[in-house]
Amino acid sequence: MPSTVLWNPAPLNNALKQAFRDTAYATARAIEATKPEHRIPVKGPFFTNGGNRALIRSGGLAPIFEKGAGRHFIFPKGAQAVRKSKSKGQTVFKIRAIRGQTTTVLRLADGNFAASVNHPGMEARPFQKPQADLFPARYRIAARLRMTAFGFKRAA
Repeated sequence: MPSTVLWNPAPLNNALKQAFRDTAYATARAIEATKPEHRIPVKGPFFTNGGNRALIRSGGLAPIFEKGAGRHFIFPKGAQAVRKSKSKGQTVFKIRAIRGQTTTVLRLADGNFAASVNHPGMEARPFQKPQADLFPARYRIAARLRMTAFGFKRAA
C-alpha cells in the first residue's frame, strides 16, 4: 500500500538560521571583548544574502593590529599633522629655516623637536582572525542546541 510523506523543512531551516544569527552576535561580542585598543570600533554583524552571510566590521587601527607594521618613518604633514598630533598630546610647529623656507617639525612629549620619527614597527596582535576561526565550532554548538530544542535527538 503506497504512503505519502509530507516534509516541511521550514521550522528546521529557521532553527538553523537562528543558530547562525546567534553565533554571529556571539562572535561580534568576542571581537569587541578581545580588541587590543579601546578606540577600535566594532560594528555588526550585518546580515546579507538573505541572512546567509554575516559581516563584522572593525575600523580605525584594526588592520595595523591584525597584521602588524614594519619599520617606517613618520613625517608630519602640515594641517593634517597638526590635527592628528593634537589628539596624541603632540603639537606640530612650522619653523622658519634658512632663506625663508618653512619646515614642519613634530614636537614630542618630552619637549624635543623632530623633522621625522623612525618608528620601529609593531608586531601583529590579531584579534579578529582567532575569533573568526572559532565561528564553525560556535555554530555547531548553537545549531545542536537549537536542534535539541526543536525536538531532534543526537544520534548515539
